[in-house]
Amino acid sequence: TPCQNVMTTNCYFAPSDRLGSWGRAIRSHSASSDRWHRRIIITNNIMEGTLQWGIRAYSWEDVTITSNIFNGCGAGLSIDPNHVGEGEVDSEDIDGKQTYSSNQVKRITIQGNHFTKPGRHGSVMSITGDQHHDMLEVNVTGNIIENPAPTYSIYLAYLAHSNVSDNIVTGGDKGIKLVACRQVNVIGNNIKQIKATGIEAFSGNRDLTIANNTLSLIGRHGIWVTGNVMTSVNNNHMTGIGGGGAAAQGIRLTSS
Repeated sequence: TPCQNVMTTNCYFAPSDRLGSWGRAIRSHSASSDRWHRRIIITNNIMEGTLQWGIRAYSWEDVTITSNIFNGCGAGLSIDPNHVGEGEVDSEDIDGKQTYSSNQVKRITIQGNHFTKPGRHGSVMSITGDQHHDMLEVNVTGNIIENPAPTYSIYLAYLAHSNVSDNIVTGGDKGIKLVACRQVNVIGNNIKQIKATGIEAFSGNRDLTIANNTLSLIGRHGIWVTGNVMTSVNNNHMTGIGGGGAAAQGIRLTSS
């Protein structure tokens, strides 16, 4: 049964002395084809010590996630459509017929959240559509990520018509990674102390803009673009690139 018009605010999620940690603080468990959880607002909560994601939004639409604190969670948040495949109940319709298609997710705002001490369960933020549908109209802005784990801080795949702007990212293996995205703007982010690449745009991206970002103390490449079509890289400021000891470039452009 899909949920609509839900607000979760001013809550505290943390391990208990008797039962230990939550797997996830806020999540949905299953999905059906052509059914979304809609108009979900999650704001001003504190999530500590979850084993997996603090928030896992599975086949949600019209979502606002703002001003939350994620502290010591296995990972921060994951947003994705329902799974698809033979025998996969989450891509069946309400009559039990297999559709072999996902629900297109759109209109997602992630703003002003603070992520500290994430673990290795996954990327701090994982925001992905799939091969059936791009995720549309995603706005990731003004978040702070302090990531000591060897993971991606922001991982984006199959996004379109979206913006990633004015985030502060410290640490992690990769700062921002994009795969198979189109018309996504990565603008005005501050990315520092990254083990490998600051911004990495790999495999099938189209019409990206990577501009006005500040990258410092990056272990390898500042920005690495490969296998893309029509990507604009301009007005980025970089210092301390290649400090990891391997051969590195400020901006590296390669074919796939």
